[in-house]
Amino acid sequence: MTKDKSRYKTIVHETKEDLKPEGHHFACTKELKGEITKKAYELYESRGCRSGRDWDDWFEAEKIVQSQFASSSH
Repeated sequence: MTKDKSRYKTIVHETKEDLKPEGHHFACTKELKGEITKKAYELYESRGCRSGRDWDDWFEAEKIVQSQFASSSH
C-alpha cells in the first residue's frame, strides 16, 4: 500500500481560512495548516495506514496542534 498524503492536502484546502473556536479568535496560517497536516498524517500512520478515518485524523490533529499553539503563545 502506498502512503498517500494527498487526502490530507485536500482536507487542508477544504478548511476555512480562519478558524474561530468558541470564544477565541484563531487565525489559521499556512504554517499551522502544515503542522495539522503533518500531525494528521502521523495519526494515519500510527493506525497502520488504513484509510477511511481521514476526517477523524484531521479533527484530532487540529485539537492537538491548536492546543500546542495555544500553550506556546502564553
